[in-house]
Amino acid sequence: MCRWHIRPVMRKWIPAFAGTSFGEAIGVIGGVRQKLHVYFLDLPHSDASFMKAYPAETAEAFLDGHVSAFTFFGGVPLSILYDNTKLAVARICGDGKRERTRAFSELVSHYLFRDRFGRPGKGNDKGKVENLVKNGRRRWKRGERSQAIGRSRGGRTTKIHALTDSECRPLAFLLTGGNVADCTAADVLLEHMPATSILHGDKGYDSNAVRRKIEDMGAAPNIPPKVNRRWKTCFSPILYRDRNAIERMFGRIKDFRRIATRYDKLARNFLAAVCLVATVCYWL
Repeated sequence: MCRWHIRPVMRKWIPAFAGTSFGEAIGVIGGVRQKLHVYFLDLPHSDASFMKAYPAETAEAFLDGHVSAFTFFGGVPLSILYDNTKLAVARICGDGKRERTRAFSELVSHYLFRDRFGRPGKGNDKGKVENLVKNGRRRWKRGERSQAIGRSRGGRTTKIHALTDSECRPLAFLLTGGNVADCTAADVLLEHMPATSILHGDKGYDSNAVRRKIEDMGAAPNIPPKVNRRWKTCFSPILYRDRNAIERMFGRIKDFRRIATRYDKLARNFLAAVCLVATVCYWL
């Protein structure tokens, strides 16, 4: 398995710092057009973001948004910046300290992150996440999420995930936004995996869930462990050399300008072009 994605220079943001906010968008649920309240959590250091829509901006939605974001990123930021929403702040004391609400205090105590608050009436303190709210509302309206377009460090990008055999022949493709974690695409690709004894994967697919699924299918995962793993898994760099087959496949289809640079507005059209090029190059 592999994914191809442009990786530009990383911006200078403090690692493990996050900002969060609520925004509004118009959506259609069950054929009814209605207002949605969207929870946003942004990681400026990696430019990764998370959003989830709710019917109302309530304490339950506020807490569930945190839990869903932590699950999506696979961890908890060390520090999160908030505005002075009543969902988190019960009262601002005279010395500037915040008295938390009971629900928010229990959330902080459970996940052990540091909560920080912007100055009252100063929206520029959370300019990064507020810009995400504005752009997210626009992308939600235009349907970019459903067209496999996501904002990463290189801007709006699309990832191409692929599964090939040992002879470079592609077996499956999947498109995701540039901000989507690689391991989330493994489930769809593994459904098309033929019988094999070993599966080589990019480091981005290194997760316990992916490894378990590969083993359940009767294959041995040979994936480089991430640097933040406390216990390094078994990995053979000698056998890993065979993964150059998928890199050669990507190099071949990228000779076509329409694949190297996405010009299609719709994800289905771009995926069709990828499949057509792969078929011409390897299956005809």
